[in-house]
Amino acid sequence: MFKSNSLNIGQSDEAFTTRGFKTWSTSTTSFKKHQKTKSHFYSTESLSNFHKKSIDVVLDEAKELVLSKRESDRLNNRSIMQRLIDITILLDKSGKSFR
Repeated sequence: MFKSNSLNIGQSDEAFTTRGFKTWSTSTTSFKKHQKTKSHFYSTESLSNFHKKSIDVVLDEAKELVLSKRESDRLNNRSIMQRLIDITILLDKSGKSFR
């Protein structure tokens, strides 16, 4: 069974994490009941998503996101600098001072 420890802590099912159960004769009923809980559903979905991509792909996607953000910031800074250069040229041509 897969149970994420910190991401779904607010959704944990106490039946299997803290209390457990005492009679094995009712174990199948308890398991079926647990399989219908939100915590089991979310844990199963998390495991499925985890297995869909290798760690290399996940790390590459994170790196691409960082590089994309950096490129966006660079382009924004370039447009700001271009505007400042245009203002400087205009002030120089018109003979006005910076204030």
